[in-house]
Amino acid sequence: MKQTRTNPRPGARGVVKPALVAPVLLALGVVGYVVVAGSTGFCPTCSRIMGAVLGESSPASAPVSTEAPGDFASLTFHALDGTPVTMDRYLGRPLVIELWATWCAPCIRNRKVLFEAQDRLAEHAGLVSLSIDQGGAPTVRAFLEKEGKTGSKWTELLATDPRFRSVIRPLDRSPTIPKLIYVSPRGSVVDIEYGAVRPDWILSRVKAMSAAPGEPG
Repeated sequence: MKQTRTNPRPGARGVVKPALVAPVLLALGVVGYVVVAGSTGFCPTCSRIMGAVLGESSPASAPVSTEAPGDFASLTFHALDGTPVTMDRYLGRPLVIELWATWCAPCIRNRKVLFEAQDRLAEHAGLVSLSIDQGGAPTVRAFLEKEGKTGSKWTELLATDPRFRSVIRPLDRSPTIPKLIYVSPRGSVVDIEYGAVRPDWILSRVKAMSAAPGEPG
């Protein structure tokens, strides 16, 4: 007697419906993009979404701060070996702070450009690379070893001073990286720039800061 083959019932246990998998993968992809693009500043809209989720004010809607820039020279960060480094050591000349993280692709691109321009920049300003990596010194050391660059004139430090955010907040328009922080010869934050770096522009900025006869405050 001929047996009739029966097909499994649609939706039987152990069978994953492709129609359910695709939306889940799409949602995960969108969330991942928002997190990465928003935290690096690549996507301003993503940054605003992250700010809303985390309860932070959006740069576009936040009121303009009337606070005076803080005294950057009063801050103390730490080198990768744990040695404290005070920023007052740079008083008397401009200081350029590169704020970065090992997981930030735009930061890595900026670092290559800044490394190539370091000789020109170091003639007119102190150079500091300030990492915000949560993994701390081990994470940054591992990255630098892999990077394999020697003879850098950028001092590698960790953003360990809890006052750092409050000092830059009056001029910090966006909670993203990469960013460059310009500090005057008298130790106050004078400007913050975001995104891709331009060495010629940075050089003109620090030369102007060096030539300035004085500054308010």
